Amino acid sequence: MLSLVLFILLILVITQRTNNHKKDDLHILMRQSARYATASLQDESPLIATLHVNYAAAYFYAAKDIATENEIFNATGIDTKTYKQHLNKIQDTVTKRTVQSCPEFSGEVDSYIARIAGEN
Repeated sequence: MLSLVLFILLILVITQRTNNHKKDDLHILMRQSARYATASLQDESPLIATLHVNYAAAYFYAAKDIATENEIFNATGIDTKTYKQHLNKIQDTVTKRTVQSCPEFSGEVDSYIARIAGEN
């Protein structure tokens, strides 16, 4: 009986530590995402800005891979839908700046996607 109680107590401690680590991990991932997104808007080089905004997206999607939108909100206070809208806007801004500065990087455009994006 005592061993069962100790086992349950051990499981509770491990679960609590895991939840605390997850909360810390979510804070780190979202903070890094925001830092890279901010850096991308401040970069002078459009190619470095593209790199930074893609890092921002990667950190954001890493957070979404390990937690639900509600878990991210509960851990960080960040509304992921609003954050994603802002991040997408930054990605669009940086991409347009890159293509304006380096048109050779624009490549072939998928007309179907471009039409949806309002590019055609």
